[in-house]
Amino acid sequence: MSRALVRTHHQVTIPEDIRKKVHVEVGDPVDISISENGEIIIKPLKTIDPSQSWFWSKEWQESERDAEKAITNKEVIGPFTTAKDAIKALKKNKQ
Repeated sequence: MSRALVRTHHQVTIPEDIRKKVHVEVGDPVDISISENGEIIIKPLKTIDPSQSWFWSKEWQESERDAEKAITNKEVIGPFTTAKDAIKALKKNKQ
């Protein structure tokens, strides 16, 4: 069990071992409630569906920015209306 103190302005710091286990970062929203027996319950609010969390990873977002930059700079080919057109363009671009 981890312990913390109630500090000025009634703030409590969530101990590091707990933060790491539940993946809570600065600025993350939490839900605070009281149980039937008077315990304070703090639950992290996940605004991103866990099955979609890969999209919001630092690495993926960097790749998204790179792709957007390539599109803006016209460094990509396409879009294509058919797979045949895409294959033709790829073969032409390979040469």
